[in-house]
Amino acid sequence: MHAVKRVGAEFYCSGSTLEIPFPSLEILLFDKMLEWEEWSFSYDVDFRGLFPCFRELTICNCPKLVSVPLLRLLSLLKLEIENCDEVVLTSFTQLPSLSRLKIKNISGITHLQTKFRNGLVSLEDLELWNCVTLVTLWQNGITPENLSRCKRLAILHCPLLVQLLEEDQRLPCNLERLEVCFCENLERLPFGLESHTSLKKVDVFKCPKLVFLPGPSPVHAYTSFRSIC
Repeated sequence: MHAVKRVGAEFYCSGSTLEIPFPSLEILLFDKMLEWEEWSFSYDVDFRGLFPCFRELTICNCPKLVSVPLLRLLSLLKLEIENCDEVVLTSFTQLPSLSRLKIKNISGITHLQTKFRNGLVSLEDLELWNCVTLVTLWQNGITPENLSRCKRLAILHCPLLVQLLEEDQRLPCNLERLEVCFCENLERLPFGLESHTSLKKVDVFKCPKLVFLPGPSPVHAYTSFRSIC
């Protein structure tokens, strides 16, 4: 698999356009396909019917993958993307059932793009690891309403991150746990954090430049507040 450069129509069907590709597949892993450049569909394949029982997808260590179709995986619950180009992440446009998303070592990502966020209406757990170009979570002064179900947000080893949000932005309204670790340039936590009624636990670890903790006494606002900088 190391030498594969293209995954095309032959991956999905045996020739009959009436077949539903992978009707029982629940878990799919692509890993260490170092030469993989293109993931494509034939015009004869209805990608909306692909993987009807799909639950988990992992794409790891595919650094050359830059041509990816727009994917609508309606039943997907868990998605992990690691050590890939940003184009892989933004190819997922509609993930209405997704509850857990892990993004690690994604080159070029500075924030979560709108067209990607808009498909995350059921997301509960979001992790971002080692995204060395990440500067903020989202832009344009708007906290996306479609992330309202998010209960856990973890950001780790993102050295260019100065602040999670802009001053007029807020965290998802149902967030219960916030973890920010090893973000060397983080200077402030979001405004209004102390009045976030659903937030139960905040962990801030190894963020040496942190100078702003919102509110007069944030420690008393949560079940657990831990800061080790």
